[in-house]
Amino acid sequence: MWRGKYHVRFLTNHDLVWLNTTITGAPQDYDYFAVENATAGQYVYGTTSDVVASAATAYRRLIKALPFSHGNRRTAFIVMVSFLAENGWQLSLEAPLVVDVLASLENQALDARPTLDPLVEPIPPATSMASSGMRQIACWCMNRHEKVLQLLATTD
Repeated sequence: MWRGKYHVRFLTNHDLVWLNTTITGAPQDYDYFAVENATAGQYVYGTTSDVVASAATAYRRLIKALPFSHGNRRTAFIVMVSFLAENGWQLSLEAPLVVDVLASLENQALDARPTLDPLVEPIPPATSMASSGMRQIACWCMNRHEKVLQLLATTD
C-alpha cells in the first residue's frame, strides 16, 4: 500500500485549465483565483501524504469554486481520478455508482475522505502510472471513465 510517506505528485493550475479545455473541447473562460484555490485543494494541511483525502478535497473545492464557464463537474472528476492515478490509486466503481458518490462528495462536510476511502484501490503494478506524465495519466482516466463523463455532461 502507498499510504506511507512518499513523494506525492500534484496537478498544477495549468493542468486544470488543460483538462477543462480537453474535456469540453474548447477553451473556456475561467477565474484564475478560483482555479488557484481549487489546485490548493490537493494539499491537506498536516496530511498531504494522504492521497485519498487530498483527491476528495480537490474535487470538493473545484465543485464549490466553479472556476470555469463550462465543464466544472467533469473537470473536477477527472482532476480527482488523475490525482489518484498519479499517486497509485484508482476508483473501484462503475459509472452509475460513481455519479452517486460524487453527489455525496458535493454535499458532505469538509472531510470528504470517509465517502471516497472505501471506493479506491491501489492500481495493479501491471498498469501502474508511476512513470507516466500527467497528460498521459489524464487521457487514461478520461478513456477509463468515459461513461461517467457522459453522465456528468448532462448536469455540467
